[in-house]
Amino acid sequence: MSKEEKEAEWKEDVLKDESEVADALMEVGEERKDGEKSGNETEMIENEWNRSLLIAAETGIALVVIECLQNPLCHVDCRNEDGRTSLILASWKGHKEVVDVLLAHNCNVDIQDTACGSTAVMFAAQGGHKDILDRLIEHNCNLDIQNSMGRVALFYAVWNYNKDIVATLLSHNCNVDIQDNRGWNAIILAGANGNMDLAELLIARNCNLDLQDEHGETALIAAAHYGHADIAALFINHKCNLELKNMHGETADRVATRYWHSGVYRVITKQIYRNRRWKRRKALMMVLVENRYLSSSTNAHIPPPTDPLRFEKVLGDAFLVRHIIRFV
Repeated sequence: MSKEEKEAEWKEDVLKDESEVADALMEVGEERKDGEKSGNETEMIENEWNRSLLIAAETGIALVVIECLQNPLCHVDCRNEDGRTSLILASWKGHKEVVDVLLAHNCNVDIQDTACGSTAVMFAAQGGHKDILDRLIEHNCNLDIQNSMGRVALFYAVWNYNKDIVATLLSHNCNVDIQDNRGWNAIILAGANGNMDLAELLIARNCNLDLQDEHGETALIAAAHYGHADIAALFINHKCNLELKNMHGETADRVATRYWHSGVYRVITKQIYRNRRWKRRKALMMVLVENRYLSSSTNAHIPPPTDPLRFEKVLGDAFLVRHIIRFV
């Protein structure tokens, strides 16, 4: 059935004739003496208008939505059985024309449904409807509202691998570190899914790589768990903490070993050995610097330098420094 046929059907079957509605309202006015009866009839007519609005918004018939909203008994923020408003339904189904009409009638852009506390922006992000997301952002929607599971719009965009939606949310300064009820956030999810593009976007917005979920897992441990060596290398290059442990006392390299991800294990252990080697080298060089520097009576009252670039100058022995760097 075409869109024009749908509009014609709704105008005929759901909205009926405006004169009939007017007659019904006049009858309600004449029966004001019976408060209970008039209230029931008014509520019945009101529910019919609201039901028509919700169905039209979900099916994307903008003309019917406009006609419904012209009636004073129709509420732009009415809800269906799941507590979802017409804006939530239109955003979920991707009906931009309907969303524009609802926004023009000052609907509540941040209202949450009663089923799971989700908002229109969450449904738009989950469905990948960037045009609707842009319109909601123009009307100052809150990007950091959490639903009953603690999740935000950014979480659903990362979940569905939608780079454009993630970039849009990040460009409008959404909180990149919000964790859900399990402690997961966008970067942990990107690490588990192995999505390099999304991980790079999140890191560019200075996300915290060392946040842990309820099981103690970080983004690096999640990448190690699911065998994403390239993601693990990315996190390591951005100085994530390699020593954090999960609830079982396992670091990322141990997790990689348990799940037989040899590629991830090599990436992590290579950096671990490099860090240990540098710590040993630095400790030995500092001892040599301190001993050589303080042996002179003229420098006894001056603390030794801590800049590694001054080691060679202070020691006065370039060969010794090169030997240490090579073999320690």
